Amino acid sequence: MPDVVVVGAGVMGSAAAWALAEAGREVVVLERFTAGHDRAGSHGETRLFRLVYDTVDYIRLAKEALSQWRQLESLTGRALLETTGGVEHGMAPQELRRLLEALAVEHVDAEVLDAAEAGRRWPGMRFADPVLFQPEAGRLKAADAIAAFHSAEADFRFEQQVERIDVVGDDGPVDIHTASGTVRAPRVIVAAGPWTPALVGKLPALRVTQEQPRHFRPIHDDIAWPNFVHWRKGGFDTYGLLAPGEGVKVGFHAGGPSSIRTVATSSRTQWPIGPCGRTSRTGFPGWTRRTRRRSAVFTTTPRPLTSSSTNLGRSPWPAVSPATASSSRRRSASCWPAWRSGQRAHRTGSPRPAPSGNPEATLTLLC
Repeated sequence: MPDVVVVGAGVMGSAAAWALAEAGREVVVLERFTAGHDRAGSHGETRLFRLVYDTVDYIRLAKEALSQWRQLESLTGRALLETTGGVEHGMAPQELRRLLEALAVEHVDAEVLDAAEAGRRWPGMRFADPVLFQPEAGRLKAADAIAAFHSAEADFRFEQQVERIDVVGDDGPVDIHTASGTVRAPRVIVAAGPWTPALVGKLPALRVTQEQPRHFRPIHDDIAWPNFVHWRKGGFDTYGLLAPGEGVKVGFHAGGPSSIRTVATSSRTQWPIGPCGRTSRTGFPGWTRRTRRRSAVFTTTPRPLTSSSTNLGRSPWPAVSPATASSSRRRSASCWPAWRSGQRAHRTGSPRPAPSGNPEATLTLLC
């Protein structure tokens, strides 16, 4: 019997499996689709990494994630996170002050530039307001990161759709039923994105949206591109980064339509160029309008989660722990991985804690 079963092999489930395996647990991962599938939110080549948030809780999580990305690089021999620096602009003065105060609490370096100086540094972008520059922001190689997690000493089983989860008694063990049979374990982590409520039961409402970032071709290859977040008054924030070989990737944070149908089928609504095209013309003279798009399904909570409330809410069974992303308007497109469960067990030197009561294996991930 494995110590833990993880349902879902996207970045959340794969990071959890890696951490638990590193801590000496025996882990089975069940994924309903093939490795690297495009039906949810973990596919694609790049994700944005940043430390700039307006709450100290999120900055602390991002700093921890940065350290753990570097640890993952060291352990796997893969270069995963490239430092590019990041800019934030469009904030109201009080929002900028709040960002600077939160960064100062956590001793995170940041620099405020006027619009003219920022334009000279990054001629591919146009600025109208003061710009906050944070030098540790970066570009994550998302596909390579998931491949690194999949190198864990865990049993990854693809095309194994979980049909239901039954808890034996009040506190486990847990039977995880698939078309191929049943797997029993003391604990299960459900990291199934939009499919989570169907497996776990009553949870706070999750918001499922179809996001469709676009890639624009730079006019010149030698233009420097930091990560960027444009805080848009009265609208969805714009984020972006240079994706080598694909162009400058730009999208709106959690701005897509509700997309339950997309989860159940392989359909994808193709949005018109509209808002992204206008953003291209008005804010980014350094790229052309030649574009291609990608689609992803995001699953978030209705409200941001903080370190004081890291659970989605209790599942009906203590042995089952759900994992999904917070919906913070200011959260990064990627501050994976929160390996908190496995890392904690690893740090305490406990190679295989007994999976009883409320063990380290019970895990909820943020970001």
